[in-house]
Amino acid sequence: MGQNSFARKPSGVIGTSPGALGTAIAQQQLRSVLSFCNSPQMNAPEAYIRFTPGLINEDGQVTNEATAEFLRSTWRNSMPSSCAC
Repeated sequence: MGQNSFARKPSGVIGTSPGALGTAIAQQQLRSVLSFCNSPQMNAPEAYIRFTPGLINEDGQVTNEATAEFLRSTWRNSMPSSCAC
């Protein structure tokens, strides 16, 4: 029998899709799976990013500076003050 790698490990979900609702639906489904795996979830912040061609380059970098800053600030603001992330 395998081990649950997600048990008691905090998780957060952010996604992107070309349409208005795709990532919201996918994130809800992923949250259900994480819940079943006993992974405590950050319920806030939530982010639904509409994907546009060129938003993420071949190296995985976000090319839109406003979106990149939003993601950086979301990450910083969701970490506990004791985290050296």
